[in-house]
Amino acid sequence: MFCVHCGKEIADQSEFCPYCGQKIASDSGNEQNAGSGSSQTTGTTTFTQDAQGMFDNVQGKMEEKLGVSDSRPITHPFQKLGGFLAVLTYLYLLIGIYDAYRVLRLLLGGMKGGFIPLISNAVGVFICIKMFVMIQKKDTEFVHFYEMVKVILFGIQIVGSVLTTIFFAITLGSYAGLSIGIFWGVMLPTLLFGVLGFFLIMLYFDKSVRVRTYFGTDE
Repeated sequence: MFCVHCGKEIADQSEFCPYCGQKIASDSGNEQNAGSGSSQTTGTTTFTQDAQGMFDNVQGKMEEKLGVSDSRPITHPFQKLGGFLAVLTYLYLLIGIYDAYRVLRLLLGGMKGGFIPLISNAVGVFICIKMFVMIQKKDTEFVHFYEMVKVILFGIQIVGSVLTTIFFAITLGSYAGLSIGIFWGVMLPTLLFGVLGFFLIMLYFDKSVRVRTYFGTDE
């Protein structure tokens, strides 16, 4: 070591400098204390790291045993999709059941209600049940299927409304005023509400990043 006063090299355990006579024991003690403090800090850091490593190791083994890959596992199949799609999923099933009931009534009644409602309801049953199953299975073709179906549904709704209006007009015959009243009071509002609902749901499914990410179609 060196004397802090004169810079001469002296023995490590010297309390006084043999050249200038100055006391150096306090400075040496400070250096020793500093070294001791550094050792204590290093020891504490090492202990903390070892403890954290042991904890992570135990936690990893427990998760492996339980088959858990995340500290907060998803408990509901629609959690990533949001509540709106979860509601729509079951809504499709309910609509499909209701459409099936209407088809059954038409068949049992000898199709007195007409052939057009029977076809429309039958298509509705297929689409609703199909979409429900695809969502439940997280089918990656869901978005493509829906983009195709929405155009078909929109076309069926327009054609069905027009044909139903013509059917009423022909059936009522001379009651032209009544048929016009039915058109403006029933058919037209139904068509408008259908168009509005179509665009709302279309915008949700087409523009929702959650849906595309969930079903793996993020193109």
